[in-house]
Formats: sequence, structure tokens, C-alpha cells
Amino acid sequence: MDKLDLLILKELTEDAQMPFSKIAINLGISTDTVIKRYNKMIRRNILLNSHISFDPKKIGYDSAVFLFIRVEPNKDRQEVFASLKEIKSVLAIVSITGDFNIFVDAAIRDLGEVKDLINQVNGIMGVDRVEFILSDDFHLFTEDYHNELVSKILKNV
Repeated sequence: MDKLDLLILKELTEDAQMPFSKIAINLGISTDTVIKRYNKMIRRNILLNSHISFDPKKIGYDSAVFLFIRVEPNKDRQEVFASLKEIKSVLAIVSITGDFNIFVDAAIRDLGEVKDLINQVNGIMGVDRVEFILSDDFHLFTEDYHNELVSKILKNV
């Protein structure tokens, strides 16, 4: 990664659907250069995907639930991760340190779904303990949050 790669990345974070030709014009380079560097970033797993952002509340998910999960000692955390990925409402799974090993972010429609989710997680082999926090703020899922984070990372580019 050099400065030009970071500048291309910065352009894409502003608009993931921006045509390569427009990125080239903005940066004063050829379209072929943008395409080659873009493909290289994909091959190197720097660019993982592009996606749309949406407001979960507008499609019926009124709240978020944050789960803190402790995995039993000597159990494979990756197996728990794999089982969590299969749960429909799970949006993110993060390995953490402290009293708990895994943090899960999930979208829910109502309190009944919280109970169902916790029961599902407690049913996973290797899960020792689950605690949760409810939130009605989906700020974490907004495009503005993501763009703000990326802007901070690429601020000095």
C-alpha cells in the first residue's frame, strides 16, 4: 500500500459505486492504473467487499441487542463463532478479551426475539455464559458512522 492506493481507497469510501474513470480524473491518473490497483487490493484482501447501508428501523428492526459471551475453558472459540454466524439476526461477531470472549451485535424486532436469541446462543456447545444490553440506537449501522470512521483513518492521506 502506498499513498496512491490510499487515495483510491479514500475515493471508494466516499462512493463505493464511483466509476474507475471518475476516480482516475479525481486523482489525475489513468483509468487502467485505478483498475490494476483496485484488483490488487482485492487480491490482497485489503478491499473485502462493497455494500449498501440502510436504516434497520425502517424494515422492522426496532432495537439492537449486544451480547457478551463467555466460552467454556478449553473449548474451541471458532466453533462458537461458526454457530453464531448461522443465527439470522446476528450482524457482527467480535473476539474480545476480559470477562467475556465474544461480543455479538444483533438486530431484533421485539423483546420476544431477545429471549429467542439468548436461548439459541445458550444452546451452542461451548457457551458458558451470556449477558446482554439492549439499545434502540442503530447509530453503529449508519453510513455516516462508517464514513466518519474511514475519514479518521484516512485523514492524513
